[in-house]
Amino acid sequence: MDGLDLSSFYNQFRDETSENIRILSDGLLALERAAPDTPEAREQINSIFRAVHTIKGSARMLGFAEIGQLAHSMEHQLGAVREGRLTLTPELTSLLLQSGDAIQALTSDAVAERAPSVDPAPLIAQLDARLAPHPHPPRPPAPAAPPAPAAPP
Repeated sequence: MDGLDLSSFYNQFRDETSENIRILSDGLLALERAAPDTPEAREQINSIFRAVHTIKGSARMLGFAEIGQLAHSMEHQLGAVREGRLTLTPELTSLLLQSGDAIQALTSDAVAERAPSVDPAPLIAQLDARLAPHPHPPRPPAPAAPPAPAAPP
């Protein structure tokens, strides 16, 4: 029995990623012209967040780890903007656009089964460093396990 042909999944991923990168790019450019903290701006951030979240999930499902990692770092930035913990500055906008371009290139490489033409590590490091002064809210501790019953004497 032959292995599963993933080419149709890869092609669909490439097409969806292109569409989601367009949503990212168009949305970020629209936000540069929009009044901040309006319902329209918030919806634009939500739309961009969903697009990047979709890329992350699909990349991970198909085993494209580098794309998933870069999208994950982008998603954290957008989540912080959405929650009001971070401001969408021109520098962050530029970094997100560069990251979108990198995802597009990495996607083309992955689908064509080529070695990555872009190293996402510097972009991931830059994105993650932006949140260093604004860490993710701590997760609540896991509930303690109930004590084991005492052994009979």
